[in-house]
Amino acid sequence: MKIRKISVSLFFICLLMVSMLCSNLHITALASGHVKEDVLNYWAPQVYQDLRQDKVLWHQYYPAGDMITNINYDGDWDAGNNWDNVPRNGDYSMMKAYAYGIYVETETHYFLKYCFYHAMDDAFFSADRHENDVEDVCLAIRKGQQNNGYGTFEVMETTVHSSKGEYTIDDVVFETTNGCHPKVFISSNGDVLNDQLDIYAKGHAIFAFDPDYHTKDKVIGDDAIIYNVGDIAQAPTNIDGEFTSSYYYKILSIDEIWNRRYEIGDYNTFESYGTLNGRDQAVGGCFGWDTQSLKDPATYYNDKYNLLQNGAVSSNYLYNPYIN
Repeated sequence: MKIRKISVSLFFICLLMVSMLCSNLHITALASGHVKEDVLNYWAPQVYQDLRQDKVLWHQYYPAGDMITNINYDGDWDAGNNWDNVPRNGDYSMMKAYAYGIYVETETHYFLKYCFYHAMDDAFFSADRHENDVEDVCLAIRKGQQNNGYGTFEVMETTVHSSKGEYTIDDVVFETTNGCHPKVFISSNGDVLNDQLDIYAKGHAIFAFDPDYHTKDKVIGDDAIIYNVGDIAQAPTNIDGEFTSSYYYKILSIDEIWNRRYEIGDYNTFESYGTLNGRDQAVGGCFGWDTQSLKDPATYYNDKYNLLQNGAVSSNYLYNPYIN
């Protein structure tokens, strides 16, 4: 009898542990049956990236400085040497393509952010240069059965230096292979403070891609590539042509950076809270840890874009580790 009682007790203990484990798995499992990584991949932008390798007077630009990658692309977490470690010899094998994904879920929405990192924000004028550059594409997606349960696009917001690009569905072109991917254009390095020597250069500002405007005849050179989301991170090999070569980028969880947010100081990842280290050049590259758009995106996007016009907007967060 004692053995039977022990066996029954162990059964209920195991059942309780399984129940607790399943409840914890909600951080990745969604009511739709998808996982958060699937949602991030489904809506991940298709990136039209301009590169530059020209010389303005005595200042040489390097295309690797325009390639999206990860912060530790050079094999260490010291962000203060990333400028110097950018390859300048035409071998881009270390510039594997990544984006950092942020996922927040309420009862009615997915709020998705894609952080694109460049090791250089380069310019002719030294005052306009800084080491490390982080630019974002943010999406508000209404949950629902549309698009195989991945919901409906409502708003896209992009980083344009200190301002924002604001787009609704009528402003965006989508690539619909293996998902629903808003097309975005990321400009090359170049002066923002004074563009008289660098006409059209916008220092990695992100815009909704316009096939009639973002062309060689208007704003890009003969060295622009496409990045598509995928399961692998590829480094560019051929950069010649007007968006003739495409490569896969892989989404990394922002947790890799978020968990290092207090690694502050010389030879560390951050110079200050949310701002990446800068030693080779001026400090730059900021993650908006304290912004409302990260901590409370439901309120931020509803107040700014009136999401209520399309239906209910819940502020009950099912997944948001950044709220505190």
